[in-house]
This record gives sequence, C-alpha cells and structure tokens, in this order.
Amino acid sequence: MERPDILLFLSDQHHGGCLGYAGHPLVETPHMDAVAANGTACDNTYTACPLCVPARATLLTGQLPSRTGVFGNADILRSDQATFLHGIAAQGYETVLCGRMHFKGPDQRHGFTKRIFGDITSMHFGGIDGGPVFGNSFGMGGCVDLIGAGESPVLAYDRAVVEAAVDYLRRDHEKPQCIVVGTYGPHFPYVAPPELFEKYRGRVEAPASWDAHDPDPNPLVDAKRQRTRQALASGREEPVTGDVMLAARAAYFGMITEQDRLLGRVREAWYEHLGRAGRPGTLVYSSDHGDTCGEHGVFGKQTFYDGSARIPLAFEGHGVRAGARISSACSIMDIGSTLCDLAGAEAPPDQEGGSLAEALRNGRRADDDERVSKSEWVQHYNGGPVPGRMVRRGKWKLIRFAHEAVPDQLFDLERDPDELDNRAAEAPQVVGELGKALETGWGPERIADWVRRKGPHLRLIQEANRVVQPPEPELEHFPVPNRAFDRPETVL
Repeated sequence: MERPDILLFLSDQHHGGCLGYAGHPLVETPHMDAVAANGTACDNTYTACPLCVPARATLLTGQLPSRTGVFGNADILRSDQATFLHGIAAQGYETVLCGRMHFKGPDQRHGFTKRIFGDITSMHFGGIDGGPVFGNSFGMGGCVDLIGAGESPVLAYDRAVVEAAVDYLRRDHEKPQCIVVGTYGPHFPYVAPPELFEKYRGRVEAPASWDAHDPDPNPLVDAKRQRTRQALASGREEPVTGDVMLAARAAYFGMITEQDRLLGRVREAWYEHLGRAGRPGTLVYSSDHGDTCGEHGVFGKQTFYDGSARIPLAFEGHGVRAGARISSACSIMDIGSTLCDLAGAEAPPDQEGGSLAEALRNGRRADDDERVSKSEWVQHYNGGPVPGRMVRRGKWKLIRFAHEAVPDQLFDLERDPDELDNRAAEAPQVVGELGKALETGWGPERIADWVRRKGPHLRLIQEANRVVQPPEPELEHFPVPNRAFDRPETVL
C-alpha cells in the first residue's frame, strides 16, 4: 500500500455555507473551490460541538464530548486518550503541528511528534490579551464592539503560521509527513484586510433569518439573541443594528477570502514538496465550527443552527476521486479515521465517527441514506447547565435540549435551508425516528452533573493561573498578541 503524505489545513470558525463551491453567491474562495473541484467535497459536514476546544477534541479522538468529557474551552483532553495522530505516528510518520490547535493544559502535543509554531491562545485557562484596541473582541460578548478594515492579531498570527508552514514544506524530510496547519481566522474580531473589507462592504445582504419571527421559540436562543441585540455582555448600550450586522458580515467574508489566500500559499508549497519528495499526498481543508454572523439574530457559535454547526470539508489528492460530492451527513469526527485509513494506521478505539476513505475513492458510501451526524453542546440557562444534542440524517435535522421549557426543533433543510420552519409538531414520526438516534448514548443528566461538579475546580485553577502566570514554553516564540495594533479604519 502506497502511503501518502498528509496535510490538514484547519481554520477556526468557518461557516460551512460560506464558500464558492458551496454555492454562496458572494464569498470568493478560489483555492478552496480548486480543492473541491480536484477532489471530493463533503457538503453536509457538522462539528461535533459548536465551540473551539471541545470541537478540536472530537476531531482528534473521533469521540463526542459526552465521551471525552471536554465540553468547554477550559476543559483539558486527557493525555491517556489516544488521538488519530498517535495512530499515524505509530506508522512511522512525522506528525507536525504548525499553529493553532487550542490545547489546554500542560500536554500540548497529544500525538504530535513535532510542533513548529505555537498557538495564539494560552495553554492555560484564559483568553487573548487584546490590549487597549482589541479588548474583548475575541469573545462572543464583545465580538460586535470592533468591526472594520485594518490589521489585527488574528491576521498577523495567521500570516506567521503560514510562513512557518511554507518554510517547513520547502525543506527535505526523510519521514512521511502528517502536517496540521492551524489558523485562527475567520474567527472574530471582525477585522478584514482593507481591500477585502471594501470588496464586500455594500454588497452584503441581511440573512433571511436576521429579523425572522420564530413561531416556536427556543428560550436558550432567545437569551443569546437578546445578548446579541443589546450586547449586554460587553456593556454596549445601543442595540446591534442591521448596519452593524452588515459590516460584520462584510468583514467576516473578507476574512474567509483571506483564509483562502493563505490556503493557496500552503497548497502551492505542498505540491512543490510532494514533487521533490516523490511521494503521493492528500490535502484536506476543514474548520472546527462555524459562525452565524447575524443569522437568527446571533453572532458566533454555540448553537445548532447550520451557521454555527456546519463546517467545510474537502479532500484532494491520493485516494480521492476528483470532482465528486458527498451529500450525506458527515462529521468532523470522520476526519481522523479517514486519515488513518489513508496512512494504513490504526484509528483510536471506540470511534463515533467513521472513515470516509471508501467514499473518497468511489464518490459515494453504501450507507449514504442512513448516515447520521451528531453534535453536542451544554448551554447555561437560569443558572444551570442544559445539555443539548443535534442529529442530522438525510434532509432532516433534529435539535433537542434537556429542559422542559425548550421545545424540540425539526428542520427540513432541503425545503427550509434558513431553518425558519419548525416541523416537529407536523412530523412526529420523523421526530421519533431521529429521537432514538439522538438519545442513544447521550445521558443528559450525567452530563449536567459533570458540568456542575467541574465548574468549581476550573474556577480555582483559573484563579491560580492568573496569580502564578505559569510559563508557556511552546507558545512563547509568538509575540503577536502583545504587539500594539492601531484601531481598524472603520469602527462601528
């Protein structure tokens, strides 16, 4: 079996519908489109948790948060938990991390044999110090406080990551390579390069769900929507207007096109590397979760709406059929098993995802019609944790939260891609069928108890880290978060 070199380009917070090849009428992504055209795109791929750290844990392990115990951005993936990198490294590959993976805790490898560039976020609990300009704009509470055109820590960091990746690819490497290039964009702050902000400004339109009335409201989303419209978490006094939303979308689209440019640089260096090495190669583009960016009146992630939960996934190269599309439900948890298959490696035990290798070769899976994708999230509501789960099969998506005040939501995504018409009351048979799949292995009472118990431990550890300021040896070589940045050219 000929084993390919592998490159996974993983962005952060890329809405799965905001690509040219996904049919978006405005966003330009020529390099991502080329990956899809030369390979296979998985059109209905979902994150297993719409939040950074737990989503990445599901990518690495192939297991849902209810198995890994990683539900929030302060949670730590256990070092005795195998990842797909361990399987590939066991086959003699160099497993290389360049840039972002958002690991928390002292273990910054989890199966990577080499790290050539650090992260933008702390390895301990806490976020980025945005300084006097960017402040809280990295978080959902302050994401609409700073919108515009200019330079930002995110843009500078991603360029530095890509330079490190290109430099590495220009060197000769004896071992077969499995390289993960992790960028931070198009995660907010909503600040795009000036020419890209202007490219989309004035052309963006409000999403259909921005001001849509929900006849069967989810109070968890209502609470999030209220925070968005009034921006209570960041102290913004005036409502978030449609003009602010449009500016944020212009910046977000510009940041996606910037990610496409960066992918193009890495992709060019990748094919030069394969030519010199004389080895086949497989390239993958994906993201950890999406960003609603105004859809349903909210910004960011942490919902099961497609803007937050659906992600891009496209493969090209060795073992991949060209020009194919997979329309059945896929998962971020499928990526690791697929790469292990391509490398002739053992995937981690107890996989809840599944390998796409056969589908990539043939353009279709035997189980396409029955394929199910799941996602989990714990929303805090009225002072307590409320576990939620989503399941997608065929055209249907079912969303359920373990709270009597939250109704089931069932969407027919072929007829209603904007998720405006809850069909749960009209299609009880579908709710029953999908509900069985959704409930299997979930255990919301156990999850809620775990989150309640874990909270005080995390708060105490976070306070200790704030006082002690422990060293971060793998991350210290990247100074961008501490640089002084000017305010963007357009501030709203």
